[in-house]
Amino acid sequence: MPSLPAAFTERIRLQFHGDADAMLSALQQVPPASVLVNPVKSFRWQGADRAIPWCPWGRLLAARPSFALDPLWHAGAYYVQESSSMVLSHVLHALPLPGRGLALLDACAAPGGKTLLTSSWLGDRGMLVSNEVHPHRNAVLRENVLKWGAGNTVVTRSEVGQLKALGPCFDVVIADAPCSGEGMFRKDEKAAAEWSPAHVAGCARRQQQMLSDLIALVADGGWLIYSTCTYAPEENEHNARWLARQGLVPWVVETPASWGLDIMHEAGFFALRCRPHRVPGEGFFISVFRKETGSGSVTLAGTRNGVFSACRDARPDGWLGSGVQLLSVKGDTLRYAAPVGAEVLNTLASCAHIVQPGTPVGEWKGNDWIPHHGLAMQPGILNVTRQLDLDEDRARQFLRGLPPEGEIPEEGLWLATCRGIALGWMKSTGSRINNYYPKAWRLRSA
Repeated sequence: MPSLPAAFTERIRLQFHGDADAMLSALQQVPPASVLVNPVKSFRWQGADRAIPWCPWGRLLAARPSFALDPLWHAGAYYVQESSSMVLSHVLHALPLPGRGLALLDACAAPGGKTLLTSSWLGDRGMLVSNEVHPHRNAVLRENVLKWGAGNTVVTRSEVGQLKALGPCFDVVIADAPCSGEGMFRKDEKAAAEWSPAHVAGCARRQQQMLSDLIALVADGGWLIYSTCTYAPEENEHNARWLARQGLVPWVVETPASWGLDIMHEAGFFALRCRPHRVPGEGFFISVFRKETGSGSVTLAGTRNGVFSACRDARPDGWLGSGVQLLSVKGDTLRYAAPVGAEVLNTLASCAHIVQPGTPVGEWKGNDWIPHHGLAMQPGILNVTRQLDLDEDRARQFLRGLPPEGEIPEEGLWLATCRGIALGWMKSTGSRINNYYPKAWRLRSA
């Protein structure tokens, strides 16, 4: 366990004087493990786990397994996520939103846990724009979105200030702000080592600048959800009160006291807070605001010309379910199944750098349709009957990029699965198997 900074410990004793000792003691314990189960893949977590009350897809584990060696983790059947951060699910379910045509933004999305949760909650009711400006973190985000099969999600890589030019077009903006990370000290020694009061103050200033840009993106009647994984009042309560002073209205989310969350209904804001001695998770703060008046709202539609267009290729019959609309991208041979039409994406692209406009499903090479790995991860649109189910040992061979041992199926392209959940593509020549699992994602652990 990391050594807690002395100035942090002193502040916690002042801030939470009633139960500071219990909280500090919890910060020296081994953190629990929890997962977000993918509701669109036929998977049921097996083990001595229990449900997380604020998220229907959350499971708290009795022990922490070796996730990297589990083929179903690679297949996107579940995602390792902090139970406290799943409080976002409770907030989203509580918002009175229209049933269709929603536009959401996850502004600081990597590595992707909240995007995956939000995507599962959203379903086919709209589009989620998942944004991460840092290239390496954005690559991790794209990988997680693809593996999850989040077909309603568009991934962008832009500064938040650039997005502001889109205008008030999002029904919900999620701002999981970069912060001092106090709530993750027992999981992240680097966060504890880098902590200082000056770092906290700097984070608070940057958060306000980011929030100022994001307010402009919330449509009238829409919501801004602000969260951090810190306990610092400068980053939490102070910023929540600042948001209220910008004209946003605090929104109360009814929450059972039995869950153990701190329910903070105070002057100027409403928030929920997780602390490790009261809930089986890490530190987390989330506050909700509604934008009731402003400069009006705009829609993400109307730009006919741009890099995105409806696909005019022959439809790859036998690969896609009915009703899947494909888009092409200028200069790219891949075809995408996007959650919205080309006009919306072209409008979004006027301000945002779109790096993944939906699910890459494949491309034509001559008369042959070559499916993309993204298509294998999409149970909602994939229409393939040739599947080879592998046990866990053979599945790990496949994930290492090797031809799985055992009987070689008849010649042709096959979908490798484990417990019925897709892992990726492989091709049989009749005498050997060629493995098409993406090289960058291959399992390297022994």
